[in-house]
Amino acid sequence: MFAKHEIYNTLLYVNFCMRVIMRVILSLISVFFIVNSSAYPASNTNIANKVLDQSLRKGGGGIVPAQRKCPRNTDNMLEVPVQTKVAKIDSKRSAVVVYTELCNGGNRSGEYLIITEGNSGQFISDAEIGDLNFTVDKIAVNGNLILLTGSKWQKEDAHCCPSLDGIIEYNLDTKKQRFIPKK
Repeated sequence: MFAKHEIYNTLLYVNFCMRVIMRVILSLISVFFIVNSSAYPASNTNIANKVLDQSLRKGGGGIVPAQRKCPRNTDNMLEVPVQTKVAKIDSKRSAVVVYTELCNGGNRSGEYLIITEGNSGQFISDAEIGDLNFTVDKIAVNGNLILLTGSKWQKEDAHCCPSLDGIIEYNLDTKKQRFIPKK
């Protein structure tokens, strides 16, 4: 028969081996997920925010991921995304409207149109949307047209209240847009 200390030593050795095997398995699983994570595209919202941040930085601004990450000083042009609307263009591309507020408060807000494809995107700088221009309520896609439904400010409109309802049609092929007032 086995002595008690031999059984005890054998159990300790088996326990040790099991822990080593589990660590190896967990390490292999971790490596698998790290290597394969690049195969999955980032979300449209993350891509749009990254593209927008790069574009705004050219003008001295930028995107902060959350209000709590805003710097305490008020003399900056950093913006916080507060809402995103996405419409699928096709199996590879999406149209994304990102709504932002300034980190330092104030009345100015931003609305930006970004076209995402895979893990990259294109900032549409001439979409003529945003504060005191056109505010987007809804986004849709019809063929090669991105349809932005909302309201346009008129010269006599107060900051709170754009008065002309309509649709901006942005043509993906020609990169041109037109405003169609609601009748």
